[in-house]
Amino acid sequence: MKPAGRAFLSVIFGALSALILHINTLFQAKPIESSSLVTTIIVATFVGYVWTCITALNLKRANLQIAGFFIVVSLIWLAAIVTGFATIYRHTGLIPPESDRPNWSEKAGPADKSVATAAPAAPETAITSENATAKDKPIVTTPSAALYFSIITWTTVGYGDFQPTSDSRPFAAFEALSGLIFMGLFIATLAHVGTNFSSEVGRGP
Repeated sequence: MKPAGRAFLSVIFGALSALILHINTLFQAKPIESSSLVTTIIVATFVGYVWTCITALNLKRANLQIAGFFIVVSLIWLAAIVTGFATIYRHTGLIPPESDRPNWSEKAGPADKSVATAAPAAPETAITSENATAKDKPIVTTPSAALYFSIITWTTVGYGDFQPTSDSRPFAAFEALSGLIFMGLFIATLAHVGTNFSSEVGRGP
């Protein structure tokens, strides 16, 4: 196998390992104790994908195998990075939509670990008040909410239903920026590989 093929295979295995680790961490009973490990894996995977794109862009010739490897790498990396950010959001928590906050408050109880609420506030400091602090608001840490928010943030749709906590905001900003960089790299690299492949087909044996 050519060096480019071996490079793509190594990145596929790395991204696949990160994806399995993130899925296991996301859906385990207890959220992660620290987001530093997940952040390190995300950054390493991102750097690996950037290196893969640079390698593909430097190729003077491309074939169907290279094009297929690149698409598979991109999809696995995309899933790994989105689930990685989701594990962070589950750890740091999310603020639920305004209309759902009373329901989340009612669901919260001593045995409910997926929603954490502060002590009842006075009417003038209700959680719907604009002057309420983050401690006055219910915090959601369910895997489904974290994964949903991660996908919405990655695609920069920004529905505004769930909101990041103060601890989640840096990660949400980094994920949105990563999504933009990913799309630029993916489109540019795929166009380059596709153009070279078309040239090779047109040139013939």
